[in-house]
Formats: sequence, C-alpha cells, structure tokens
Amino acid sequence: MTVLGLCCLDNEGYIKYNTITKKRYESLSINDKEKALEQIYGNNINTFSNAIQYCKDNNIAMYRVTSDLFPMLGIDEIGASLFNEFKDELKAVGNLTKKYKLRVVCHPSQFNVLSSDNPETVANTIQNLHFHALTFDYMGLSESRYNLINIHGGKADRIKQLIKVVNLLPNNVKNRLTFENDENSYSIDDLVQVYEATGVSVLFDFHHHLVMNKLKSYSSGYMEVAYEKAVNTWDNKALVTTHISNGTNNLHDRRHSDFIELFPEFLSEVPFCEVEARSKNLAIIKLRELL
Repeated sequence: MTVLGLCCLDNEGYIKYNTITKKRYESLSINDKEKALEQIYGNNINTFSNAIQYCKDNNIAMYRVTSDLFPMLGIDEIGASLFNEFKDELKAVGNLTKKYKLRVVCHPSQFNVLSSDNPETVANTIQNLHFHALTFDYMGLSESRYNLINIHGGKADRIKQLIKVVNLLPNNVKNRLTFENDENSYSIDDLVQVYEATGVSVLFDFHHHLVMNKLKSYSSGYMEVAYEKAVNTWDNKALVTTHISNGTNNLHDRRHSDFIELFPEFLSEVPFCEVEARSKNLAIIKLRELL
C-alpha cells in the first residue's frame, strides 16, 4: 500500500507556522529583527515537533515540512546566527522523527532556480538549498533521498546549465536532491538526461505529466511508461516518491483541487506519494478509502 504524505499543514489549523514579510523585516531595527526571528524560529520548531506528533497520531508516515521554517534566513547575518543557536532543538525534533519512523522531506519554493541565466538567482538558490540541507544535518537526518530536497528544473532549455551547477553542489545537498517534472519546461525525458549526468533522481508528478502531455486520463498507458522512466533513476526503488493532485475545475487545470478523486490505477503500487490537495489531511483520508 502506498505511503501517503502530508504537505506542510493540516485542515484543522493544528499545524500553523509563522513567518514575516521582507518588507516588514527590513523596517525593523537590528534589535527588533533579532527578537522577531527568535520568536518565529522558536515557534516554528515547536510547530514542526507538533506536526510530527500529529502524523504519528494520524498514522501518516511521511511529512513535507514547510520550506519557510526559518524565514529571512539568507537575508543577513542575524537569521544565520540565530539558526545556529537552535541546533539542539532541531536535534530533538530529528530524534522524534526517528522514534516514530517518520520520513521527512522538503520542497523549496519555485524561486529556487539552478538553471537560471542570472548568476545572483543561482547563488541565492544554492544558499537556500544549503540551509535546507543544514537543517536536516542538524536534525541528524540521513544524507540521502530518504530525506529528499525536491525542486523543479527551472528555466526552460537550460539542461546543460542545470547539470553544470548540480555537479558543483556540496554532497549534503546533492545526495538529497530530486527534480520534479513540470507542466511547461522539464519533462520526464528532460530530467532523465539530467539524472544521467548528475545522478539526481526524478520525482514523478502525475498531474504535471498529464497537463504537459494533454493526456485524457491518469490511467493512460503513457503515464505508466513515464513513471517507470522516473523509477529507474532511483537506486533504492523502495524510496521512489511521487506527487498526486487534481485540477480544480477541469482535468487540465493546474490549480490543486480540495480532494484527490482521479488517479492512475497503479498508484497503490507506488512506494511514497505526497498528496497535494487543499484539504490536506482530509484528502489523505479520502484517498486512502479510494485506494
């Protein structure tokens, strides 16, 4: 049976992370910046711990932690300094995930683009991925795709640039990294090329593949063929991870619906699947029943 993963939040508001806008942050004095981030970081680590307990209590074995666990982390030295002060708290959260055998993953935002033609964007992306990897390191999580860091390929027609940058990444990032296919720029075949040159596994998104190729259903034979190509990029087939979502108003709507009602028949054979639906935990319950 497929392990269904919870993405960041629950539907009841039990799991609630705090953040701050860049505009608001930059309006504060240095002292107030420190106070604001210290409070936010402390609250978010507690929320992360609560989320792990929530997953245990609700029989959820995979959890995608928010990519904004430490807002403003790369903006200046204040965030980085405070981040390092929370090592012990992160270690405790990591121990809890091991105790409950919960697989923790993350999905940094769409603004992380390793294939960009803007050097500053690439540098910022590398820095952001570094902090995500360091968070997992401080938690004592594995330097493998069991605790994956998933991003999109980014700017179209830049496969050579993507490969070049990936092969320069530090091991604690590269060994966790996966690339997800999208609706416009990077198909499964594109990302298989990247895998062959870098060893970075492909995370298969069913809905993105359906939209990009204008398939008439999730059970199209083309879906299974593409999925198998992605599977073959994973050394450990037991860790193969996917995403499932449905369109809001129609089959090819990119926006996520509240629940998952359409999916490939072979989904029950997939090892791990993150449920990308607006109803979060309620969507997991319903999809379990359908499977």
